[in-house]
Amino acid sequence: MIGPQSMIAETILTPFGEYQHVYLKGITIGVSWRKENLPYSSRMIWRYLGRDVDYRILLRNCGILPVDSRQLPPTVRNFLDPQLSECQTIPTM
Repeated sequence: MIGPQSMIAETILTPFGEYQHVYLKGITIGVSWRKENLPYSSRMIWRYLGRDVDYRILLRNCGILPVDSRQLPPTVRNFLDPQLSECQTIPTM
């Protein structure tokens, strides 16, 4: 449905390492159908939480955390910190 706040976005995720199955890292890119119509992108990291999760507890724990929060795992903190993370580039042939 196209409306006043419509947009299109895509998230591309890859595992951190060959045997690492907890975190996926990637990027979300998109564009909105607003007046400015500017594209955007954002780094993304997702964590596998298991098969049987309590969604109410997960939603209760959602929010914005400071980068130095003890609730933020080091893997996530390092990925989000531009000085510590590896540069994400598109491979060339």
